[in-house]
Amino acid sequence: VTLTPAPDSPVQTNRGRGECRLCDCYLCSLLWKQVKLLVECNVVVSVLYHPSLTTTKGTISTFGKIQRMEFWKLLYSSSRWPSVLVLVVGLCAVPCLPQNPPMDPDTQQDRWPARQGGGGGGGGGNLPWDNNYGNWDNNIIIQEATYFIVASRMVRPGQIYKVACSVLKSRHQLTVRAAIQRNGVELGADSQLVKDGIPETLILRVPPTSVSGDYKLRVEGLYDSLFGGSAFVNETKLTFSQRSMTIFIQTDKPVYMQGQIVRFRAIPINTELKAFQGPVDVYMLDPNRHIMRRWLSRQSNVGSVSLDYHLSDQPVFGNWTIQIVAQNQHEEYSFLVEEYYQTRFEVNVTMPAFFFLTERYLTGTVMANYTSGAPVQGNLTLKATIRPIKNGYRNVDAPREDVVRYFNFDESFPFWFPAPTYSSRTVPHLKYFYGVYNFRYPLSELEQYVPSLDGMEILVTATVGDRFLDEVIQGYSSARVFNNTIKLQFMGGTPQVFKPAMPFNCYISVSYQDGSSLEDKKLEMSRVEVTADVSMRTGGRRNIEPQLLKMSSEHDGIWELKVDLRSQLGLEENKRAIEMLKDIDSMRITAYFKDPTGDRSQMELLLLSHYSPNSHHIKVHTSTRNAKVGEYVILHVQSNFFMETFNYIVMSKGIILLAGQETMQNTIRTFAITLSAEMAPAATVLVYNIDRRSEVVADSLTFPVNGVSRNNFTVFINNRKARTGERVEVAIYGEAGVYVGLSGIDRSFYSMQAGNELTYARVLNKMARFDEETNGTFTQTWFSREGMADDIVYFPSSTYGIDANRTFEYSGLVVFSDIEVSHRVNLCNATQGFAECLNGRCYKATQKCDGKLDCEDGTDESSCPGFNHTELQIFRKFRFNHIQRQYENVWLWKDINIGPHGRYIFEVPVPERPAHWIVSAFSMSPQLGFGMLKKPLNYVGVLPFFINVEMPTVSHQGEQVGVRVTVFNYMTNDIEAVVVLGGSDSYKFVHVEMNGIVRSYNPRTSFGEHQFFIFIKAQDAAVVYLPIVPIRLGDIPVTIMASTLIGKDTVTRNLHVLADGLPQYRHQSILLDLSSRAYVFQYMHVNITETPIIPYDENRYYIFGSNKAFISIVGDVVGPIFPTMPVNATTL
Repeated sequence: VTLTPAPDSPVQTNRGRGECRLCDCYLCSLLWKQVKLLVECNVVVSVLYHPSLTTTKGTISTFGKIQRMEFWKLLYSSSRWPSVLVLVVGLCAVPCLPQNPPMDPDTQQDRWPARQGGGGGGGGGNLPWDNNYGNWDNNIIIQEATYFIVASRMVRPGQIYKVACSVLKSRHQLTVRAAIQRNGVELGADSQLVKDGIPETLILRVPPTSVSGDYKLRVEGLYDSLFGGSAFVNETKLTFSQRSMTIFIQTDKPVYMQGQIVRFRAIPINTELKAFQGPVDVYMLDPNRHIMRRWLSRQSNVGSVSLDYHLSDQPVFGNWTIQIVAQNQHEEYSFLVEEYYQTRFEVNVTMPAFFFLTERYLTGTVMANYTSGAPVQGNLTLKATIRPIKNGYRNVDAPREDVVRYFNFDESFPFWFPAPTYSSRTVPHLKYFYGVYNFRYPLSELEQYVPSLDGMEILVTATVGDRFLDEVIQGYSSARVFNNTIKLQFMGGTPQVFKPAMPFNCYISVSYQDGSSLEDKKLEMSRVEVTADVSMRTGGRRNIEPQLLKMSSEHDGIWELKVDLRSQLGLEENKRAIEMLKDIDSMRITAYFKDPTGDRSQMELLLLSHYSPNSHHIKVHTSTRNAKVGEYVILHVQSNFFMETFNYIVMSKGIILLAGQETMQNTIRTFAITLSAEMAPAATVLVYNIDRRSEVVADSLTFPVNGVSRNNFTVFINNRKARTGERVEVAIYGEAGVYVGLSGIDRSFYSMQAGNELTYARVLNKMARFDEETNGTFTQTWFSREGMADDIVYFPSSTYGIDANRTFEYSGLVVFSDIEVSHRVNLCNATQGFAECLNGRCYKATQKCDGKLDCEDGTDESSCPGFNHTELQIFRKFRFNHIQRQYENVWLWKDINIGPHGRYIFEVPVPERPAHWIVSAFSMSPQLGFGMLKKPLNYVGVLPFFINVEMPTVSHQGEQVGVRVTVFNYMTNDIEAVVVLGGSDSYKFVHVEMNGIVRSYNPRTSFGEHQFFIFIKAQDAAVVYLPIVPIRLGDIPVTIMASTLIGKDTVTRNLHVLADGLPQYRHQSILLDLSSRAYVFQYMHVNITETPIIPYDENRYYIFGSNKAFISIVGDVVGPIFPTMPVNATTL
C-alpha cells in the first residue's frame, strides 16, 4: 500500500511523536502492521468487500467503492471482524478522521457529539456519520450510478418515442434495449451500444393505429451486444393518450334557427403544426346524439375540411354536435339551434356586458325596427331587474327575490299638450318613441334596493308597443356589475420554488376584478413597488431593500422582477456567502400597486427553497425574449458546485424531442438550441447532473415558442374600388398554394365568444395542452368587456418541483437508474385521498380549489381559475334576445387557395343591412403549417343610400299585390329622392285616390312607369307603398329604382302568379328498356284539349296560360307518385 500525503489534510503529521491510531480493533492492528510507515494521517483504502453488507438493491455481488467515512463506520460498529475481508486493489487518497473534532463555524461547538452507550453493536450511538454534518451521507455504502435512462411518461399513436440513455460506469460495454409493450405484446423496440459517459438516444415508432390499453416501457442493459449477460432490467407503466393532433372546429355562427344552413370547417393539425394528411370522418349529431348525417373518409384541402348541413324546418331544438374522428381521435363542438319566428317588428337592447361600481350611470340603447328595417313608431317602457349572479357569487347579502324597478323618462311635450302624470300604480313610459332611445339611468338609484351592486346582474327589459299594428314586443339585455378594485397577482400563483444561490425572475400582472385590462393612461401613471424578506433555517430573517419596478415595454400591464439574493443581501464579498445562502429556507415577496386615482392593491408571493441533500443546485434560464420556430433559443446553465458535464432534454407536448450533453466550462454554460415546429407553442428543457456522490440534481424551464408566425399572410379589405360602397375588394397575399379560410360575422354574435371562431388565444391554449399534467408557462389572459377576443401573453417558468424527483415527474418523465433520485419525504397517503402541500404538509385532494386555504402556503388554491369560463360563455350567449338579422348576418365565409403569383383578389357585395363585421382568417401551408391573423379585421359596412323592397313572391290571378319600399338615408344630411316603379306589360299600377280611397273590385289602373318624390331626413328612412296587379300568369319581374344626387339603387323582385281553380293532371308513361338499344321519342301524347274555349259557352276547359308540362325519368316504379325527386321530408 502506498500512502501519499494529501496537501489539504486537516490533521498534522505525528511522525516521531507516537503512532496515529483511529481504533484498537483487530483489523486496524492488522493493517497497521502491514503499513510500516504512516506519512500523514491519511488512510488509503480502495475497495472493500463485506459479504454481510446489503443495500436497497439487495446483496452486493460486485466490488464497490467505500469512502473513508463509510469504511471507519464499518470498523467501528461491526461486531464480526473475523469475517471481514479487505482487499486493497487500488489507491484512493482520502483524509482520515482527525484526532480533534472539527469546530462548527456558526455555533463554535464540536460537530461530533460523544458516543453514548457501549458495546460493539453500534445501536443507538451518536456518531459523526449518523448526522448530516457537512457533506457526509448516512448510507453505509455509497453506491455509484451505473446507468441513468430517461423517457417520457406519455405515449401517443404515431409518435416518435425517444429514450435518453447514459451509461456512467461499466466494466464492459453495455447495449441498452428499450421496448414498448401493450397488453404484453411488443409494439416497437430499439437497441444501441452505449459507451461510458457518452449519451445515446433510442428511437421507437409507435404505430398510428394504436388504441388504449396497458402500456409498459421495458429497458434492459445487456453485455456483449444482446448475447451476453444482463446488467439490469427495468420496467414501468406508461400513460396512453389517444390525442396525437389538435383538431379545430369552426362554424359560421354560434346560434342557428330552423331551416338555416350550418357551414363548418374541421382543421386537424399534427404536433408539427402541419396538416393531417389522412382521411377524416365527420358526423352531425342532434341533441339526442342521433346521427343525422355523416361524411366518411373526407380528404382535406391542405388540412381543412369544409362542409355544410341544411337544417330542416322542424329540427330538434337544442345543442347539436359536430363530431370529427381522425386517427381514432374524437373531437366535438356544440352549437345551438333555436326556434325563432320573426315578428312584425323586433326590439333590440344594446348595452355593455360589464359595469363598475364607480360608473355613475347604466347606459344603453333601445332600437325597434320593422322587418324592412324602418324605425317603429310607438311607446316604450323600460324596467330593470336586479338579481345576484348565479353559483353563489360574493354578494351573500343579496335579496332572495329579484328587485324590479321601472325607468322614468324626461320627455318634453309642446306647450299645448298636457304632460302626463304617473301615480304609484301606473307604469312610466315614453309616449312618443321613434325607433331609437338612448337610456341613461343612475346606478345610485338602483343601489338603494340592494346592499351592494357588486356581484349583481342587472336585466334591462324594453317593451315597445305599436299603435297601428296593435303589437307589443319585448327585448332584453343583461349586464354584470363588479367592483373597480384592481387585482394584482404574481404569474404562476403562490407558492413557488426557488434556489437561493441562483438568480430568478418573477412576473407581476395587473387587471380589474372581472379580468379585463387597465386603460393605457392608467398604466402609464401607475407604480409597482416590491419588498421582500428571507427566512433562515436557523431562525433568522433578513429584509431586502424595496425597489421600484418599470413596466414591460413589450406588454402593457406586466412587470418583471429580477431577484439575485447574493447581491441583494450584500454577500458578494462575504466568505460565508455560500453557507448563508444554503441556510435560506423561504422567501416572501410583496408587491404594491398604486395608480394616480388612488386605487391600491397588493399581493404576496411565497417561495420555498428547493430541497437537495447536499445543497447542490443547478439552474437553467433563457435570455431569449421571443422564441420563434426556425430560430435559436439561448439557454444558460449554472450551478453552485463543481460539475464537468450536464445532460439536457428538450420536450414538448409530453414527447422527448432532443437529448444531449454539454461541458460545463465555467460557472455558467451558455448554449443554443434550434427551435422546431414540434416545440410550439411551449417547450420544456430539463437539465440534470449526477455528481461524484451519486446525487442527482435537476432543474427545468418551460418557455413559449411562437410557431404560428411562420406562415405569414395578409388580408386587406379595400372599399375604395367601388365608390358606392356596394362592393369591396378582398386581397390576400401569401405563399403560393396556401389555403386560407375566411369568416365574417356580426359583432353582436362575435361578442358571445361561444367558441365558434378561431381566436389567437383559443388556438394557443388548445395546442399547449396535450392531456399531460406538466409544468406550463406563466400565462396571463385579459378578457374583453366588449366581447372581443382574449389577449394572452406567455413567459418562461421554472420547475414547480420541490426536489429533483418531482422535477422529473412534473416534466412528464420517468427515470430508470440504479441510484435513487433525491426527493423529500412525502408523508401524504395518496391512496387515502391526501395531497401534499409544497411545504410538506398534507390536505385532502377534494379540498383543491374550494376557495379556502387548507395549506399554510396556499398550495391547494394555487393555479385555480379565477372564475368559471363555461358560466361566462353561457352568460355571453344568452344575455340578450336574438333577432332575425343576427341569425342572417354572415359574410365572407369563403375557402380559397392562393394562386402561383402569391395573391388572390376577389370582390364581394356588402350586405345592405348596416352591420359591424368582424373578419377572421387562418391559413394552412404544406411547408410552413398553420397560421392565422393575431387580431381580426373590423369592417363597418354602411351604405349611404339604399332601398329595401318587400313583396309577396306568389299570388293568384287577379289579386292586388302591395309592394313596400323602404328608402334609407344613412348620411349626415337630409336628401330628396325619387322612387320609380318600372313599366311593364305584365302588371298595372293601382292608383290610390284622394284620402287613400281605393275601389277594391274596380280600381283605377294604368300601365307605364310611375315616379314618387320623397324627402328623407338624415339617419332616417321613408316608406313608399306601391300597389300593383298582375295581368298574366307565370313569373313576372318587378323592377323598382330609387335615385338621389349621390347615386341610385335598383332592386328587381320576381312574382309568381298562379291560376285560379284546382290543378288537373294528365300523364302518359312509357317503359324504357335500354338493355338492347337506345330509344328516340319525338312526341309525348297527353290527352289535353288544344284550346280551352267551349263553343257558345262562358265556361272554359281550363284557364288560359295555365297549361304546362314536365318530364321526369325515374329508375323505379315508386318514383312517379312523388312530385319531387329525390324524395324529401317536405314532399312526404
